[in-house]
Amino acid sequence: MLGDDWLKLDQDGLYDAFDEWLRQAANTDYWSLDNPTGQRIHWKSLSTIWERYLQLRSKLDSKYQFSDAEWKQQRIGISLDLPGCYLFGWGEGDEVVPRYVGQTGTNTLKGRLSNRYIPTKRFNLHPEDSKIRQCAIATWLTENGLAGVTGGWKSLPSEFDSLILKHHKNYGPGKAWVNARINDKHSISETVRSIKDNFNPALAVRHGEDYAKFGINEIWFALFPVLRKTNAKKLESELISTVRRWNSERGLKPILNKRG
Repeated sequence: MLGDDWLKLDQDGLYDAFDEWLRQAANTDYWSLDNPTGQRIHWKSLSTIWERYLQLRSKLDSKYQFSDAEWKQQRIGISLDLPGCYLFGWGEGDEVVPRYVGQTGTNTLKGRLSNRYIPTKRFNLHPEDSKIRQCAIATWLTENGLAGVTGGWKSLPSEFDSLILKHHKNYGPGKAWVNARINDKHSISETVRSIKDNFNPALAVRHGEDYAKFGINEIWFALFPVLRKTNAKKLESELISTVRRWNSERGLKPILNKRG
């Protein structure tokens, strides 16, 4: 278990281990059914991995004989079914750029990734979607020619207004603040303008913007599963410091993590 092994290292040891892992991962192909040991997983592959894992898991109690490739495919599905940490990054080879480190909390890796980052059935975004997932936002911005928008989220067009209002709790204002403005006959656009002027954007929008600007088609994630949920938070803290140092020493854009 890679994540548990890393927890045994001191800071310099973890830095060296991460550096070696990332160099290897960045210079090999993405995970695929034909390359089931690939460490970098394109974000659109999550559904494929999980569906394949469920198919294979359903055969465990039968007399079905797994091939070597199927056992390798099974292993990454098992990782997704565990708690742990994950890294979002961009690019490959010498151009690779780590972007964010996260941990599962009380969830599994698959649950965390699909709830917060990766839509499971479609990769576009409509402002009325029930959840705002980061890769979907990046895709929407890219498809609408807004990947390089200047001024960040505050310059997003009115198509985003209903999404911003619907998810106001993620931006800072409480429900009472929003309802008071609506009751005072403020329009949606006026209320959203006040939100943009006075509060920070939801993390999903900030990260979605970042992924869009780097290039959503080259965004990937990697998994660092652990056996115990309590180890995930500790590993996250250690990895954030390590990745922050790794980016800084190479003059790369800082990772999106603000704390840790």
